[in-house]
Amino acid sequence: MFAEQKIKRMKNLKELTLSLIFISLIFNLGYTQNNELNKKRYYVESGIIKYKISGNTKGTEEIYFDKWGEREAQISKAVTETTFFGIKNKQEENTLNILDGDISYGIDLKKKTGVKTLNAGVTTMSAMCNGKSPRKMGKEMLKQMGGKKIGEEEILGKKCEIWKALGTKLWLWKGIPLKISSKILGIERVTEAVEIKTNVKIDENRFQVPEGIKITDYTESKNK
Repeated sequence: MFAEQKIKRMKNLKELTLSLIFISLIFNLGYTQNNELNKKRYYVESGIIKYKISGNTKGTEEIYFDKWGEREAQISKAVTETTFFGIKNKQEENTLNILDGDISYGIDLKKKTGVKTLNAGVTTMSAMCNGKSPRKMGKEMLKQMGGKKIGEEEILGKKCEIWKALGTKLWLWKGIPLKISSKILGIERVTEAVEIKTNVKIDENRFQVPEGIKITDYTESKNK
């Protein structure tokens, strides 16, 4: 029984993670322009956003981006504590994710290891558009998932649209999520912006892999 519950929990958490990624892609596509999938992910050229993470997961997150979101670095430091059937579990997160055009890096700063991959999200969504405008395709997908706009609210003086899809609520400002709230199997996670700076110069080092990190390159096989 316990094993079945654990498997179900892991499956649901995986589905939640995929859902958050999928939803973000859809909303970001809604802000692209031109007939082809372009790299203007946000309506803001550059920015620094700091978040507080609360709920079962507690910690911080920082996002640095420029070129309208074509380049982005996300630093997460958090601890998730859960209890199932009296058994406590603690999971630490210390990661750096870098997006640079068509290339992505996923880095575990504690283990000092990481992977380099092609940005599958852009490739997949581009294929799924199949000649349709990204904006139209994004709306169609959102509708199929039962997503809808449920209101508006200001966060740090920024007027956000509140959307709900797949059990997750997002507060979006110019394509940028300023708050994400999700709850599954009693595990709650709320990520909310506490500081935001826009149209600022971002240090180039933010988009570089730190020294001492062992990277496994999965893009090499694609180029052969």
